[in-house]
Amino acid sequence: MKKIIASILSVVILAVSVFSLTALAWKTPELMLAADYDSEKQTITVLYRVLDFAGTESADFRLKYDPAVLEFTDHEVTDIKDTFVEIGADSGSDIIAIQFVDLYHVKEEDCEEDGSATVATLTFKIKDATATETVFISTADSCAMDPDSSEVALDRATLKIPLNEGSIKKSTSDSFTFDEQPDDSTNANIKKIIIAAVVTAVVFIAGLVAIVIKYRKK
Repeated sequence: MKKIIASILSVVILAVSVFSLTALAWKTPELMLAADYDSEKQTITVLYRVLDFAGTESADFRLKYDPAVLEFTDHEVTDIKDTFVEIGADSGSDIIAIQFVDLYHVKEEDCEEDGSATVATLTFKIKDATATETVFISTADSCAMDPDSSEVALDRATLKIPLNEGSIKKSTSDSFTFDEQPDDSTNANIKKIIIAAVVTAVVFIAGLVAIVIKYRKK
């Protein structure tokens, strides 16, 4: 009887371990910024993007800009289904708040092939014709991940745009460069571990059932 109880406890512990591995299956998202500067129209269109966005339940994103150089004029939000995005910008403030909420969590199919997705597109008009450059900084006050709305901290991303140099499109970040290819090896290894754990659990449960049947026959 003690052996059976010990076996059941082992299954419970293994199930908890598998659940923990699943919780770690999502990579921590990384903030990205991309921009299109139109020197003729004197506008800048900023794409507020997030790499490894899958698994995100909600986030309070922020975009800092220079209101002495730029005027925030328009915005569009993501078309990911089952999501709510609200853009807020106080008059005279240098911060644009982007509140993102997914009814469940962002799925891999909601993202592009590299795992990224655009949360919002924001348009600015250049009001200081003498400015030679402008800087955007993206941060996140909070970011909750599936499961259990686990909080993760995101590194900020910085984008510097030289003005009066023709149309450009580029992005830089404190922790990620837009032109770099993301490393998918971590996700692949995690998936292999999860599959192995699930297979082990199935085998173990099958063995436990056999032990219980044998015990009952005795």
